[in-house]
Amino acid sequence: MIKKYLFSFSLLVFNFTLFGQLNPTWQEWIENNSYSISITDTVNFQDFSILKEVLKDKKIVFLGENAHGVSEFTTIKARMIRYLHEELGFDVLAFESNFADAYAANLMIPESDVHSSIHNSISLLWHVEEIVPLFNYIKKTHSTKNPLNVAGIDLNLCNASCSFSHLLYNLISPIDSSYARDVYKSDSLFVRLGVRRWLNIATKEEKDDLNELDKKQSQVYAGIINFMEKNKDKYPDDKKSILDDVKVCLETRMDYPDWRNCDSSFMANKLMLIGKRWNRDKLWNRYRDYKMTQYLKVLTEKLYPTKKIIVWAENSHVSKTIYRMPSDTSYSNSVYTIGLFCYSGQGSSWPEFNGTERINDIYNFKTPVDSNSIENILHQSNNEITFVDMQQQVKCSGNSWMFEMTKNSGWDGSERDEVEGIKNKWDGLLLVNKINPPKFLKYKYEYLRKK
Repeated sequence: MIKKYLFSFSLLVFNFTLFGQLNPTWQEWIENNSYSISITDTVNFQDFSILKEVLKDKKIVFLGENAHGVSEFTTIKARMIRYLHEELGFDVLAFESNFADAYAANLMIPESDVHSSIHNSISLLWHVEEIVPLFNYIKKTHSTKNPLNVAGIDLNLCNASCSFSHLLYNLISPIDSSYARDVYKSDSLFVRLGVRRWLNIATKEEKDDLNELDKKQSQVYAGIINFMEKNKDKYPDDKKSILDDVKVCLETRMDYPDWRNCDSSFMANKLMLIGKRWNRDKLWNRYRDYKMTQYLKVLTEKLYPTKKIIVWAENSHVSKTIYRMPSDTSYSNSVYTIGLFCYSGQGSSWPEFNGTERINDIYNFKTPVDSNSIENILHQSNNEITFVDMQQQVKCSGNSWMFEMTKNSGWDGSERDEVEGIKNKWDGLLLVNKINPPKFLKYKYEYLRKK
């Protein structure tokens, strides 16, 4: 009889755990092994002291986010980046933003106002008030011996400020002003149409125009490279020193048409997937991650070979998954990647516009109820913001969730990704208890006008 009651009690406990009651040993482990992160104190970085230990031999830190339109993610990462730069010597900040435009904008940071630097360098996904303090800090560092340089690791055209178009014009015009005007017109149109296509606001005529540009744009960029090589001796030393970097930027521009046009055979060949059955959209997304990896290697090997780098991107891009940046064997032993998640609150969805004005479209995050969701597990810390390091963990009853099947949320909580061994996907996890939408900067996006 006693055995029967014990069995019934065990079954009851199991059912509570299955339908939302957290495993008590997990809860105890989280309470004792998690770290509370501050969002308001930007001067005292004591809450980040754990990072000094876990990053002591790392050269690349990846900072993810499960959604882009979250105020707290930007504020927390901005604080963390200041700490990484001031205390741990990370001198490059690479965004999930266009490689060429970010490169050009970074050169102009000392002469530009902060809002121009934001507008010119990074994707409009992060054109928010919460990022202004970070760029104020970045600008100040550019008057020191250790500037925090801004870079991009994406081929996607996600910001049509045309900073790279201006750089090309300024490099070419002293030698051939007519050719410089043609180059600026071609590149800026290519970017503007690409961004409008990305935002799903391009007209049929604009899509047709972009298709026509795709056919000749590689030849245009190859011509610019040839022009610069032929006229290299005519450049002053300060301009001559960046020509090789500009050539790399032009090569990234040439990658865009092959990716956008979803040339499946081309992408499968590059990813060594010929003969394998891959969904076209999945192949398209994987190829973008493949190119991000290649661009990050350019930063680590050519542009900043002696620098430590911070990468800011969406969670999936910074996961330790095949074809994604942290998994590349050339540097995979020296990386640390952090996935950022949330438990409740509101965020801002995909960018929408009314003419040139941005619309702040709000969604309610769907708090997960699964007992094995990492959001529920980390929430047991009772901290507003919780960080857990997983890289050095050895399996025990309290942290077994890191090694077993867990779930985690995407953009608004409605998409639940299931993974076995989440410590093999990210090295650290950060949970924000309650999120809020960001405050968007009042930029006039003139390139969103129909022309």
